[in-house]
Amino acid sequence: PNTVIKNPVYVTGKARGYWFSKDTFPIEVWDENKQTLGTIPAIARSTSNTEDFVEFHALIHFRHPQTKKGALVLKRANPSGLADYEDQLIIPILFSK
Repeated sequence: PNTVIKNPVYVTGKARGYWFSKDTFPIEVWDENKQTLGTIPAIARSTSNTEDFVEFHALIHFRHPQTKKGALVLKRANPSGLADYEDQLIIPILFSK
Protein backbone atom coordinates (compact mmCIF):
# COMPACT_ATOMS: atom_id res chain seq x y z
CA PRO A 1 0.00 0.00 0.00
CA ASN A 2 0.96 3.61 -0.81
CA THR A 3 3.83 2.64 -3.10
CA VAL A 4 4.83 5.37 -5.55
CA ILE A 5 4.36 4.13 -9.11
CA LYS A 6 5.29 5.49 -12.51
CA ASN A 7 4.04 4.72 -15.99
CA PRO A 8 4.11 1.88 -16.96
CA VAL A 9 3.86 -0.19 -13.80
CA TYR A 10 4.92 -3.82 -13.68
CA VAL A 11 2.84 -5.90 -11.27
CA THR A 12 3.65 -9.37 -9.99
CA GLY A 13 2.09 -11.44 -7.28
CA LYS A 14 0.07 -14.50 -6.42
CA ALA A 15 -3.69 -15.04 -6.57
CA ARG A 16 -5.88 -18.05 -5.96
CA GLY A 17 -6.54 -20.09 -9.10
CA TYR A 18 -10.27 -19.38 -8.94
CA TRP A 19 -9.57 -15.65 -9.53
CA PHE A 20 -8.51 -16.50 -13.09
CA SER A 21 -10.49 -17.32 -16.21
CA LYS A 22 -8.45 -18.81 -19.04
CA ASP A 23 -5.31 -17.96 -17.02
CA THR A 24 -6.08 -14.22 -16.77
CA PHE A 25 -7.90 -11.69 -14.58
CA PRO A 26 -8.21 -7.91 -14.97
CA ILE A 27 -5.99 -5.36 -13.24
CA GLU A 28 -6.86 -1.64 -13.33
CA VAL A 29 -5.21 1.60 -12.29
CA TRP A 30 -7.65 4.14 -10.82
CA ASP A 31 -7.19 7.75 -9.86
CA GLU A 32 -8.45 9.06 -6.51
CA ASN A 33 -11.90 9.62 -8.06
CA LYS A 34 -12.14 5.94 -9.09
CA GLN A 35 -11.72 6.82 -12.76
CA THR A 36 -10.03 4.00 -14.67
CA LEU A 37 -6.72 5.18 -16.14
CA GLY A 38 -5.62 1.83 -17.54
CA THR A 39 -6.53 -1.83 -17.58
CA ILE A 40 -4.88 -5.04 -18.70
CA PRO A 41 -5.23 -8.74 -17.97
CA ALA A 42 -2.84 -10.25 -15.44
CA ILE A 43 -1.38 -13.42 -16.90
CA ALA A 44 -0.78 -16.61 -14.92
CA ARG A 45 2.79 -17.91 -15.02
CA SER A 46 1.43 -21.48 -14.89
CA THR A 47 -1.94 -23.15 -15.14
CA SER A 48 -4.58 -21.54 -12.96
CA ASN A 49 -6.72 -24.67 -12.86
CA THR A 50 -6.20 -25.02 -9.09
CA GLU A 51 -7.40 -23.59 -5.78
CA ASP A 52 -3.77 -22.95 -4.79
CA PHE A 53 -1.97 -19.66 -5.28
CA VAL A 54 -0.76 -18.99 -8.83
CA GLU A 55 1.94 -16.46 -9.76
CA PHE A 56 0.92 -13.74 -12.21
CA HIS A 57 2.41 -10.72 -13.94
CA ALA A 58 1.18 -7.67 -15.86
CA LEU A 59 2.63 -4.50 -17.39
CA ILE A 60 0.08 -1.70 -17.22
CA HIS A 61 0.30 1.51 -19.22
CA PHE A 62 -2.07 4.18 -17.91
CA ARG A 63 -3.25 7.70 -18.73
CA HIS A 64 -1.72 10.64 -16.88
CA PRO A 65 -3.50 10.99 -13.51
CA GLN A 66 -5.04 14.27 -12.38
CA THR A 67 -4.70 13.25 -8.73
CA LYS A 68 -1.69 12.38 -6.55
CA LYS A 69 -3.33 9.29 -5.08
CA GLY A 70 -5.00 6.33 -6.71
CA ALA A 71 -5.42 2.59 -6.53
CA LEU A 72 -4.25 -0.59 -8.13
CA VAL A 73 -7.33 -2.82 -8.46
CA LEU A 74 -7.13 -6.57 -8.93
CA LYS A 75 -10.49 -7.96 -10.04
CA ARG A 76 -11.58 -11.57 -9.93
CA ALA A 77 -12.33 -12.81 -13.44
CA ASN A 78 -16.09 -13.19 -13.75
CA PRO A 79 -17.13 -14.32 -17.23
CA SER A 80 -20.59 -15.26 -15.92
CA GLY A 81 -21.33 -11.67 -14.86
CA LEU A 82 -23.05 -13.00 -11.74
CA ALA A 83 -22.68 -10.82 -8.64
CA ASP A 84 -21.90 -13.87 -6.47
CA TYR A 85 -18.57 -14.25 -8.30
CA GLU A 86 -17.46 -10.61 -8.14
CA ASP A 87 -14.51 -9.73 -5.94
CA GLN A 88 -11.70 -7.22 -6.01
CA LEU A 89 -8.65 -6.14 -4.05
CA ILE A 90 -8.04 -2.38 -3.91
CA ILE A 91 -4.47 -1.35 -3.10
CA PRO A 92 -3.83 2.37 -2.45
CA ILE A 93 -1.00 3.86 -4.54
CA LEU A 94 0.70 7.21 -5.11
CA PHE A 95 1.63 8.54 -8.54
CA SER A 96 5.15 9.83 -9.23
CA LYS A 97 5.43 13.22 -10.87
